[in-house]
Amino acid sequence: IYDMCKAVDRGMQIDAVKNPGGQGSVAEVPNSSSAKLAQSYAFQTNGELEAALSAARQSVELSPEFGFGWARVAELEFGFGRNDRARQTVEKSLSLTPRNPQALTLRAYLKLSMGDLAAAQADFSEALSIDPAFGNAWLGQGLGYFQSGDDDAALRSVTIAAAVEPNRSFLRSYLGKAFAQVGQDGKASKELKLAGKLDAGDPTVPLYQALLDQRGYAYNRSVGRLEESIRRNDNRAVYRSGFLLDKDRSLREANLAALYENVGMTEASLEAARSSVVSDYLNPSA
Repeated sequence: IYDMCKAVDRGMQIDAVKNPGGQGSVAEVPNSSSAKLAQSYAFQTNGELEAALSAARQSVELSPEFGFGWARVAELEFGFGRNDRARQTVEKSLSLTPRNPQALTLRAYLKLSMGDLAAAQADFSEALSIDPAFGNAWLGQGLGYFQSGDDDAALRSVTIAAAVEPNRSFLRSYLGKAFAQVGQDGKASKELKLAGKLDAGDPTVPLYQALLDQRGYAYNRSVGRLEESIRRNDNRAVYRSGFLLDKDRSLREANLAALYENVGMTEASLEAARSSVVSDYLNPSA
């Protein structure tokens, strides 16, 4: 089950429970916890996150001691931005399966979001001691180091994340961002181009490329790339709820507003800022 979870997280399509008609809908599955868990992943590949969460909950209702099922519920709650529920559920998972690196990594990200860097790093380290090839844990460790100001250690961890799972665009784009953060723009650009080849629909690639262009005063090219990032925003619906996608879009639109202002397009800047507020009225940048 853990290997299956890793495979799905890497973006592999699980279609074992899809109907034979090829319409992308999910067929009826046996009423067992493992089948419901597989169904949850199948729903997610179709972007049906509510259905995926419902199937995961059914999995643990059928088998309340199923630790991997609880980890799946926690992961989806996190995807909806419901961090309190995710924290409670991941603790339930770890009480049943304490050596599940996926659950440990999720708990670490939750701690990272609360600013508890030491506790987050302890969980990332424990997850990596169990599975040294788990890219998400290496990435989280790197993000934690960036937050604590240790850029060298951060770059090392994010580099390892991309090395152990070299075909994940998401990790490559983060490595590009990491290189940019330490001033290695040439390497950053190279990694972002590679990420774009791995996933032509990844919205983070043109976002980070736009920020590089902005730093190099290539404002027009930066505007074009940010507009492309906004067009691709909903491509991550398979991972993130509509609420979080709106927050992502707001961030991109706020950056676009700033760029329009840089090139003297004040009206366009105001319109982009208005759109950013509509997408997320709590965004202070908007």
